[in-house]
Amino acid sequence: SKATIEKMANNSSSLNCFEIYDVPKYRVILGIRSGLSVLSGCSILCMIGIIVFFKKYKFFTQRLILYLAISSFSYSVCSFLNVTDLIAYKSKPALYYCIILGFGEQLIIWWELMSVAVIMFDVFIRAVWEKCTDRLEWIYVLIIFIFPFSFNWIPFINLAYGPANVFCWIRSVDLEDCSDFNFGVWLRFSLYYIPLYTLMITLIILLVIAIFLVRYKRKRWFGQYDYESKKKKEVMEKEIRSLLPFPLICFIINLFPLSRRLYELHNASNTFYYILTLVEVIVFRLEGVLITLVFVLDPETRQKLTCKEIHGTLHHRFFKKSSSALPYPVRVDDHSDSRIFNSVKS
Repeated sequence: SKATIEKMANNSSSLNCFEIYDVPKYRVILGIRSGLSVLSGCSILCMIGIIVFFKKYKFFTQRLILYLAISSFSYSVCSFLNVTDLIAYKSKPALYYCIILGFGEQLIIWWELMSVAVIMFDVFIRAVWEKCTDRLEWIYVLIIFIFPFSFNWIPFINLAYGPANVFCWIRSVDLEDCSDFNFGVWLRFSLYYIPLYTLMITLIILLVIAIFLVRYKRKRWFGQYDYESKKKKEVMEKEIRSLLPFPLICFIINLFPLSRRLYELHNASNTFYYILTLVEVIVFRLEGVLITLVFVLDPETRQKLTCKEIHGTLHHRFFKKSSSALPYPVRVDDHSDSRIFNSVKS
Protein backbone atom coordinates (compact mmCIF):
# COMPACT_ATOMS: atom_id res chain seq x y z
CA SER A 1 0.00 0.00 0.00
CA LYS A 2 2.80 2.42 0.87
CA ALA A 3 4.60 1.58 -2.35
CA THR A 4 1.40 2.23 -4.28
CA ILE A 5 1.05 5.67 -2.73
CA GLU A 6 4.67 6.50 -3.48
CA LYS A 7 4.25 5.47 -7.10
CA MET A 8 1.01 7.38 -7.41
CA ALA A 9 2.66 10.55 -6.10
CA ASN A 10 5.45 10.24 -8.66
CA ASN A 11 3.00 9.72 -11.53
CA SER A 12 0.36 12.27 -10.48
CA SER A 13 0.79 14.34 -13.62
CA SER A 14 -0.54 11.48 -15.74
CA LEU A 15 -3.68 10.77 -13.72
CA ASN A 16 -6.17 12.45 -16.04
CA CYS A 17 -9.04 10.43 -14.57
CA PHE A 18 -8.71 12.56 -11.41
CA GLU A 19 -7.84 15.85 -13.07
CA ILE A 20 -11.17 16.01 -14.88
CA TYR A 21 -12.83 16.57 -11.49
CA ASP A 22 -10.35 19.22 -10.36
CA VAL A 23 -12.38 21.98 -12.03
CA PRO A 24 -14.66 24.74 -10.68
CA LYS A 25 -17.97 22.97 -11.34
CA TYR A 26 -16.98 20.04 -9.12
CA ARG A 27 -15.62 22.38 -6.48
CA VAL A 28 -19.10 23.89 -6.46
CA ILE A 29 -20.50 20.42 -5.69
CA LEU A 30 -18.09 20.01 -2.79
CA GLY A 31 -19.08 23.46 -1.51
CA ILE A 32 -22.78 22.60 -1.71
CA ARG A 33 -22.16 19.27 -0.02
CA SER A 34 -20.26 20.90 2.84
CA GLY A 35 -22.85 23.67 3.22
CA LEU A 36 -25.79 21.27 3.30
CA SER A 37 -23.86 19.02 5.71
CA VAL A 38 -23.61 21.98 8.10
CA LEU A 39 -27.34 22.63 7.68
CA SER A 40 -28.21 18.98 8.33
CA GLY A 41 -25.81 18.82 11.26
CA CYS A 42 -27.35 21.91 12.86
CA SER A 43 -30.85 20.49 12.29
CA ILE A 44 -29.92 17.22 13.95
CA LEU A 45 -28.28 19.10 16.85
CA CYS A 46 -31.58 20.93 17.35
CA MET A 47 -33.37 17.58 17.31
CA ILE A 48 -30.97 16.11 19.86
CA GLY A 49 -31.35 19.28 21.94
CA ILE A 50 -35.12 18.83 21.99
CA ILE A 51 -34.74 15.18 23.00
CA VAL A 52 -32.38 16.07 25.85
CA PHE A 53 -34.25 19.19 26.97
CA PHE A 54 -37.58 17.40 27.30
CA LYS A 55 -35.94 14.17 28.51
CA LYS A 56 -37.38 12.21 25.59
CA TYR A 57 -34.42 9.86 25.92
CA LYS A 58 -35.74 8.33 29.14
CA PHE A 59 -37.73 5.63 27.41
CA PHE A 60 -36.70 2.90 25.01
CA THR A 61 -38.59 3.79 21.84
CA GLN A 62 -37.49 7.40 22.16
CA ARG A 63 -33.85 6.31 22.44
CA LEU A 64 -34.15 4.43 19.15
CA ILE A 65 -34.81 7.78 17.46
CA LEU A 66 -31.92 9.28 19.41
CA TYR A 67 -29.55 6.61 18.03
CA LEU A 68 -30.67 7.54 14.51
CA ALA A 69 -30.06 11.22 15.28
CA ILE A 70 -26.55 10.49 16.57
CA SER A 71 -25.76 8.48 13.43
CA SER A 72 -27.12 11.20 11.15
CA PHE A 73 -25.15 13.90 12.93
CA SER A 74 -21.97 11.83 12.65
CA TYR A 75 -22.52 11.49 8.93
CA SER A 76 -23.05 15.25 8.57
CA VAL A 77 -19.70 15.86 10.25
CA CYS A 78 -18.00 13.27 8.04
CA SER A 79 -19.53 14.77 4.88
CA PHE A 80 -18.41 18.25 5.88
CA LEU A 81 -14.84 17.02 6.29
CA ASN A 82 -14.84 14.94 3.10
CA VAL A 83 -13.38 17.65 0.85
CA THR A 84 -9.92 16.40 -0.21
CA ASP A 85 -10.91 14.12 -3.08
CA LEU A 86 -9.98 16.64 -5.78
CA ILE A 87 -6.40 16.97 -4.50
CA ALA A 88 -5.84 13.49 -3.07
CA TYR A 89 -4.11 12.33 -6.23
CA LYS A 90 -1.52 15.11 -5.87
CA SER A 91 -0.51 14.75 -2.23
CA LYS A 92 0.28 11.81 0.01
CA PRO A 93 -1.08 13.52 3.18
CA ALA A 94 -4.29 14.38 1.32
CA LEU A 95 -4.55 10.79 0.09
CA TYR A 96 -4.12 9.34 3.59
CA TYR A 97 -6.76 11.79 4.82
CA CYS A 98 -9.03 10.73 1.96
CA ILE A 99 -8.58 7.06 2.85
CA ILE A 100 -9.62 7.76 6.44
CA LEU A 101 -12.63 9.82 5.33
CA GLY A 102 -13.61 7.13 2.84
CA PHE A 103 -13.68 4.61 5.67
CA GLY A 104 -15.66 7.03 7.83
CA GLU A 105 -18.15 7.64 5.01
CA GLN A 106 -18.78 3.92 4.55
CA LEU A 107 -18.91 3.12 8.28
CA ILE A 108 -21.25 5.93 9.32
CA ILE A 109 -23.60 5.32 6.40
CA TRP A 110 -24.04 1.84 7.84
CA TRP A 111 -24.67 3.31 11.30
CA GLU A 112 -27.59 5.18 9.78
CA LEU A 113 -28.85 2.14 7.88
CA MET A 114 -28.67 -0.06 10.96
CA SER A 115 -30.49 2.59 13.01
CA VAL A 116 -33.33 2.59 10.50
CA ALA A 117 -33.34 -1.22 10.33
CA VAL A 118 -33.54 -1.53 14.12
CA ILE A 119 -36.43 0.94 14.25
CA MET A 120 -38.38 -0.97 11.61
CA PHE A 121 -37.60 -4.34 13.14
CA ASP A 122 -38.72 -3.11 16.56
CA VAL A 123 -41.99 -1.78 15.14
CA PHE A 124 -42.58 -5.10 13.43
CA ILE A 125 -42.08 -7.09 16.64
CA ARG A 126 -44.39 -4.82 18.61
CA ALA A 127 -47.10 -4.70 15.96
CA VAL A 128 -47.12 -8.36 14.94
CA TRP A 129 -46.14 -10.31 18.05
CA GLU A 130 -47.08 -7.66 20.64
CA LYS A 131 -43.81 -8.25 22.44
CA CYS A 132 -41.95 -5.86 24.70
CA THR A 133 -38.47 -5.27 23.22
CA ASP A 134 -36.84 -3.10 25.89
CA ARG A 135 -34.52 -5.92 26.90
CA LEU A 136 -33.12 -5.99 23.36
CA GLU A 137 -31.70 -2.48 23.56
CA TRP A 138 -28.09 -3.52 24.18
CA ILE A 139 -28.32 -5.86 21.16
CA TYR A 140 -29.69 -2.99 19.07
CA VAL A 141 -26.79 -0.77 20.13
CA LEU A 142 -24.27 -3.45 19.12
CA ILE A 143 -26.00 -3.89 15.76
CA ILE A 144 -26.04 -0.14 15.08
CA PHE A 145 -22.56 0.91 16.16
CA ILE A 146 -20.40 -2.24 16.33
CA PHE A 147 -21.65 -4.62 13.64
CA PRO A 148 -20.65 -2.30 10.72
CA PHE A 149 -17.01 -2.60 11.79
CA SER A 150 -17.14 -6.34 11.06
CA PHE A 151 -17.11 -5.88 7.27
CA ASN A 152 -16.12 -2.28 6.53
CA TRP A 153 -12.45 -3.05 7.19
CA ILE A 154 -12.34 -5.15 4.00
CA PRO A 155 -11.67 -2.21 1.61
CA PHE A 156 -8.37 -1.58 3.39
CA ILE A 157 -7.23 -4.63 1.41
CA ASN A 158 -5.49 -3.31 -1.70
CA LEU A 159 -6.01 0.21 -0.39
CA ALA A 160 -9.55 0.30 -1.79
CA TYR A 161 -10.59 3.37 0.20
CA GLY A 162 -9.61 6.63 -1.46
CA PRO A 163 -10.68 9.09 -4.18
CA ALA A 164 -14.01 8.08 -5.72
CA ASN A 165 -14.61 10.72 -8.39
CA VAL A 166 -15.94 13.72 -6.44
CA PHE A 167 -15.86 12.21 -2.94
CA CYS A 168 -13.64 10.01 -0.82
CA TRP A 169 -15.16 6.55 -0.61
CA ILE A 170 -14.34 3.20 -2.24
CA ARG A 171 -12.36 3.99 -5.38
CA SER A 172 -13.12 2.47 -8.78
CA VAL A 173 -9.88 3.39 -10.60
CA ASP A 174 -6.26 2.42 -10.02
CA LEU A 175 -4.17 5.03 -8.26
CA GLU A 176 -1.14 4.27 -10.42
CA ASP A 177 -2.39 4.43 -14.00
CA CYS A 178 -6.15 5.23 -13.93
CA SER A 179 -7.08 1.76 -15.15
CA ASP A 180 -10.29 0.15 -13.89
CA PHE A 181 -10.06 -1.01 -10.29
CA ASN A 182 -12.45 -3.96 -10.42
CA PHE A 183 -11.88 -4.92 -6.80
CA GLY A 184 -13.23 -1.53 -5.73
CA VAL A 185 -16.29 -1.87 -7.99
CA TRP A 186 -16.95 -5.30 -6.52
CA LEU A 187 -16.65 -3.88 -3.00
CA ARG A 188 -19.10 -1.07 -3.77
CA PHE A 189 -21.79 -3.54 -4.79
CA SER A 190 -21.03 -6.24 -2.21
CA LEU A 191 -20.58 -3.91 0.79
CA TYR A 192 -23.08 -1.20 -0.09
CA TYR A 193 -25.50 -1.40 -3.01
CA ILE A 194 -26.60 -5.05 -2.81
CA PRO A 195 -26.97 -5.24 1.00
CA LEU A 196 -28.47 -1.72 1.08
CA TYR A 197 -31.33 -2.42 -1.30
CA THR A 198 -31.84 -5.93 0.00
CA LEU A 199 -32.24 -4.37 3.42
CA MET A 200 -34.54 -1.63 2.13
CA ILE A 201 -36.81 -4.08 0.32
CA THR A 202 -36.95 -6.29 3.42
CA LEU A 203 -37.88 -3.33 5.61
CA ILE A 204 -40.62 -2.25 3.22
CA ILE A 205 -42.06 -5.79 3.25
CA LEU A 206 -41.98 -5.86 7.06
CA LEU A 207 -43.61 -2.45 7.12
CA VAL A 208 -46.47 -3.50 4.84
CA ILE A 209 -47.04 -6.68 6.87
CA ALA A 210 -47.09 -4.71 10.11
CA ILE A 211 -49.60 -2.17 8.78
CA PHE A 212 -51.97 -4.83 7.44
CA LEU A 213 -51.83 -6.85 10.66
CA VAL A 214 -52.50 -3.81 12.81
CA ARG A 215 -55.51 -2.92 10.68
CA TYR A 216 -56.73 -6.49 10.88
CA LYS A 217 -56.41 -6.50 14.64
CA ARG A 218 -58.19 -3.16 14.83
CA LYS A 219 -61.19 -4.69 13.05
CA ARG A 220 -61.03 -7.67 15.39
CA TRP A 221 -61.06 -5.31 18.37
CA PHE A 222 -64.11 -3.49 17.04
CA GLY A 223 -66.88 -3.67 19.58
CA GLN A 224 -64.52 -4.48 22.45
CA TYR A 225 -64.55 -1.65 24.95
CA ASP A 226 -62.28 -2.99 27.65
CA TYR A 227 -59.37 -0.79 28.56
CA GLU A 228 -56.69 -3.32 27.61
CA SER A 229 -57.83 -3.79 24.00
CA LYS A 230 -58.26 -0.07 23.49
CA LYS A 231 -54.80 0.69 24.83
CA LYS A 232 -53.22 -2.00 22.65
CA LYS A 233 -54.70 -0.42 19.56
CA GLU A 234 -53.62 3.09 20.54
CA VAL A 235 -50.05 2.06 21.34
CA MET A 236 -49.50 0.05 18.17
CA GLU A 237 -50.92 2.71 15.88
CA LYS A 238 -48.94 5.45 17.60
CA GLU A 239 -45.68 3.48 17.36
CA ILE A 240 -46.09 2.82 13.64
CA ARG A 241 -47.31 6.33 12.83
CA SER A 242 -44.36 8.01 14.57
CA LEU A 243 -41.64 5.69 13.24
CA LEU A 244 -42.97 4.99 9.74
CA PRO A 245 -41.42 8.05 7.99
CA PHE A 246 -37.82 7.23 8.99
CA PRO A 247 -37.36 4.06 6.89
CA LEU A 248 -39.29 5.67 4.03
CA ILE A 249 -36.94 8.68 4.02
CA CYS A 250 -33.91 6.39 4.04
CA PHE A 251 -35.24 4.29 1.17
CA ILE A 252 -36.18 7.23 -1.07
CA ILE A 253 -32.95 9.14 -0.49
CA ASN A 254 -30.79 6.12 -1.31
CA LEU A 255 -32.38 5.81 -4.74
CA PHE A 256 -30.41 8.84 -5.90
CA PRO A 257 -26.88 7.50 -5.27
CA LEU A 258 -27.86 4.26 -6.98
CA SER A 259 -29.00 6.04 -10.15
CA ARG A 260 -25.77 8.05 -10.29
CA ARG A 261 -23.52 5.05 -9.69
CA LEU A 262 -25.29 3.01 -12.36
CA TYR A 263 -24.97 5.83 -14.89
CA GLU A 264 -21.32 6.19 -13.89
CA LEU A 265 -20.68 2.74 -15.33
CA HIS A 266 -21.80 4.11 -18.68
CA ASN A 267 -20.36 7.63 -18.71
CA ALA A 268 -18.78 9.59 -15.87
CA SER A 269 -17.83 12.78 -17.67
CA ASN A 270 -20.81 14.28 -19.50
CA THR A 271 -23.26 16.98 -18.43
CA PHE A 272 -26.01 14.58 -17.41
CA TYR A 273 -23.65 12.81 -15.02
CA TYR A 274 -22.79 16.16 -13.46
CA ILE A 275 -26.51 16.92 -13.00
CA LEU A 276 -27.10 13.52 -11.40
CA THR A 277 -24.20 14.16 -9.03
CA LEU A 278 -25.54 17.58 -8.11
CA VAL A 279 -29.06 16.27 -7.46
CA GLU A 280 -27.69 13.39 -5.40
CA VAL A 281 -25.61 15.74 -3.25
CA ILE A 282 -28.54 18.07 -2.59
CA VAL A 283 -31.05 15.34 -1.76
CA PHE A 284 -28.68 13.05 0.13
CA ARG A 285 -27.27 15.82 2.30
CA LEU A 286 -30.75 17.10 3.23
CA GLU A 287 -31.40 13.83 5.04
CA GLY A 288 -30.67 15.35 8.44
CA VAL A 289 -33.11 18.18 7.75
CA LEU A 290 -35.83 15.72 6.69
CA ILE A 291 -35.30 13.54 9.77
CA THR A 292 -35.56 16.60 11.99
CA LEU A 293 -38.75 17.76 10.24
CA VAL A 294 -40.36 14.34 10.73
CA PHE A 295 -39.41 14.43 14.39
CA VAL A 296 -40.64 18.00 14.95
CA LEU A 297 -43.92 17.41 13.11
CA ASP A 298 -44.76 14.41 15.30
CA PRO A 299 -47.86 15.35 17.34
CA GLU A 300 -46.24 14.55 20.67
CA THR A 301 -43.22 16.72 19.86
CA ARG A 302 -45.40 19.57 18.59
CA GLN A 303 -47.25 19.58 21.90
CA LYS A 304 -43.94 20.09 23.64
CA LEU A 305 -42.77 22.93 21.39
CA THR A 306 -45.05 25.62 22.82
CA CYS A 307 -44.14 28.66 24.88
CA LYS A 308 -45.93 27.24 27.91
CA GLU A 309 -44.19 23.89 27.74
CA ILE A 310 -40.75 25.38 27.09
CA HIS A 311 -41.09 28.00 29.84
CA GLY A 312 -42.52 25.47 32.25
CA THR A 313 -39.78 22.93 31.50
CA LEU A 314 -37.10 25.58 32.04
CA HIS A 315 -38.50 26.34 35.49
CA HIS A 316 -38.96 22.68 36.30
CA ARG A 317 -35.45 21.70 35.15
CA PHE A 318 -33.36 24.63 36.32
CA PHE A 319 -35.27 26.32 39.14
CA LYS A 320 -36.50 23.14 40.81
CA LYS A 321 -40.01 24.42 41.31
CA SER A 322 -42.95 22.14 41.60
CA SER A 323 -45.45 22.21 38.80
CA SER A 324 -48.08 23.72 41.13
CA ALA A 325 -45.86 26.76 41.67
CA LEU A 326 -45.15 27.34 38.02
CA PRO A 327 -46.65 30.25 36.11
CA TYR A 328 -47.91 27.71 33.58
CA PRO A 329 -49.14 24.18 34.05
CA VAL A 330 -46.51 21.78 32.77
CA ARG A 331 -47.35 18.47 31.19
CA VAL A 332 -44.76 16.12 32.65
CA ASP A 333 -44.63 12.79 30.88
CA ASP A 334 -44.31 9.95 33.36
CA HIS A 335 -44.94 7.36 30.69
CA SER A 336 -44.08 6.52 27.15
CA ASP A 337 -45.38 4.17 24.54
CA SER A 338 -43.04 1.53 25.96
CA ARG A 339 -44.35 1.95 29.48
CA ILE A 340 -47.96 1.79 28.30
CA PHE A 341 -47.23 -1.26 26.23
CA ASN A 342 -45.53 -3.00 29.13
CA SER A 343 -48.39 -2.29 31.47
CA VAL A 344 -50.87 -3.56 28.94
CA LYS A 345 -48.95 -6.78 28.40
CA SER A 346 -48.57 -7.35 32.12
